[in-house]
Amino acid sequence: MWSRRDTELELTVSEVDCGGESNIKYLEHVLVIIHARFARRGYLEGYVTSPSGTVSQILPYRPYDVIATDFNNWPILSLHFWGENPQGTWKLRLRNHFPDQKFKGTYYFNLFNTA
Repeated sequence: MWSRRDTELELTVSEVDCGGESNIKYLEHVLVIIHARFARRGYLEGYVTSPSGTVSQILPYRPYDVIATDFNNWPILSLHFWGENPQGTWKLRLRNHFPDQKFKGTYYFNLFNTA
């Protein structure tokens, strides 16, 4: 269950975004890049949901990882979406398990197709 302390980003991918007539029909992998400041990196939990409903946990909640570090353009790769059509709305959900600190950052989606 998601709450107010969660951050959600949506990305809609259209047929035009997939190359029009030379349409990308199948994904190989998804890469999410996170750039953010956060006091306890293990307290950040993250999921990516594809347009077809596949969910991949890209950051597990790790309560014993209390290292104060920034996510400086951290690339996180998922193969859970292999073979899916990339068209539709993608969701990135990040949950802050350390409510004493606000989470702010920049997030990027990269969708890679099969050849």
